[in-house]
Amino acid sequence: MKTLNPLRRSVEQAIIHNRKLNGVKDRNIINSISPKRAIYNDAVLWGEDWIRNNDPKLAKELGIKKCLKKS
Repeated sequence: MKTLNPLRRSVEQAIIHNRKLNGVKDRNIINSISPKRAIYNDAVLWGEDWIRNNDPKLAKELGIKKCLKKS
């Protein structure tokens, strides 16, 4: 079933993205949002911002410190 809420997908993708940056290999190899999509970077940035503001403990665990630069 597809996630109906794009905001949840952004948060999910931010987690997947940052876990990969930290060398964690997830069993779920399917991205919530394809890195090939034009919205990928903005979605990850939004998700990281949401995590920082709503779950600082998770942000610290994931190593999310500051926003990536928009390309």
